[in-house]
Amino acid sequence: MNENLKISIVVPTLNSEKTISKCMDSILSSSYRDYEVIIVDGGSSDKTLELLEGYEAKLIELKGAGAAKARNFGAKSADGNILLFLDSDVLIGRKGLEKVRDDFLNNPEVSAVIGIYDLQPANGGFFPTFDVLRKHYEWASPDIKYVNSFVTSNGAVKKDVFFDIGGFNESLPGVVANEDIEFGRRLSEKNKILLDKEFAVKHYAPGLKRSLRAYYKRSFHYVRIFLNKRRFENVKTTRSAAVSSLCAFFGTLLMLFSPLYPLGILLLGLHLLMNLPFYQFVFKMKGVLFSLASILAFYFFSLVVVAGVTTSIASLIPERCLNELLGPFLASPQ
Repeated sequence: MNENLKISIVVPTLNSEKTISKCMDSILSSSYRDYEVIIVDGGSSDKTLELLEGYEAKLIELKGAGAAKARNFGAKSADGNILLFLDSDVLIGRKGLEKVRDDFLNNPEVSAVIGIYDLQPANGGFFPTFDVLRKHYEWASPDIKYVNSFVTSNGAVKKDVFFDIGGFNESLPGVVANEDIEFGRRLSEKNKILLDKEFAVKHYAPGLKRSLRAYYKRSFHYVRIFLNKRRFENVKTTRSAAVSSLCAFFGTLLMLFSPLYPLGILLLGLHLLMNLPFYQFVFKMKGVLFSLASILAFYFFSLVVVAGVTTSIASLIPERCLNELLGPFLASPQ
């Protein structure tokens, strides 16, 4: 691969006036200069487009486009041989593009590179800080070099490989559709995805209400992806994360019934124990009070995840029943 490879940075936007200028400023301060920026706007009604007028970038207006379609459309307009997907609410470091370039040059067997979140959010507050600490820990703590997941906050892929596997799946339902996870699953079947823990971006992390809503929607739609091949990822959406969330959910449920109270306590204790390394990490970073608040936050997030999974499974039952009942009548005659 050419040592001076060109990186096409694809950024989807939709009412991103609060962060897009800072995102663009961070890109423009990059030490590596062989890049282009492609902005695909899904129909912003705020000042996003106005703010982008002062920046050198390809601007594509694609009203009504979801994130997957926006990224695919941006990729089709790319001149570079590396596609770097960034979210409009992240700040890339000055050496970030150099890291991407070096990762591909030094690892020719790799088809994609993903990074992690920085330890500090771009904004303040307990929940934004908790959110980036949790996400940083999920990706940075495992001793894993290659992953079977992809991220769109800061994920890069060779352009020819991206199109070979069909890009992002635009048919997945929902605003939070997990197209990054589904893409990573297809990508990792025949390609290596490198996890570079030094390629970190700062994130304007959401507050409590928005976080809970996103977790619910993500877990709801993840069920469809999981049932397709019934396989967990080796980072983040892992088997142990699922067991931990189930312990929190059923532990809470069993505590409502006095005869099963001890079993509920046992499951909640197991949930706490399984996440103890994370709480120790938080304690080291932020101290006692923050770590205690994190225990409570993690517990509620676990409940929300299981609630999303449960309602998703419940919604699938009528679909399956209808398919069983009507399938023979709808099938084409031989």
